Amino acid sequence: MDVRSFTIRLHFSAYYTDTLSAKFLNQHRIITEVFSMNPCELTASITAVANSLACKLSNEELTLLASVLVQLGDTLITIATQRAICENPNKS
Repeated sequence: MDVRSFTIRLHFSAYYTDTLSAKFLNQHRIITEVFSMNPCELTASITAVANSLACKLSNEELTLLASVLVQLGDTLITIATQRAICENPNKS
């Protein structure tokens, strides 16, 4: 499968693509919603998204998406750690 094919299939429906695009345009609202969730709501929401994606994607696509999201999480943690170190250079 080529990258273009994966990208097209990743946007598995116009509804989800439009909904995600609209939400990303209003990032502050999303962050506020995530932080206001209790831990059970947050994990239930993540599970629902994972199950929805698993129903729509092939095993190959699902594996690639999981790898991409792991890398995204690792990169975000690296950025946050670097920011913390730069903000407090004398704390060690």
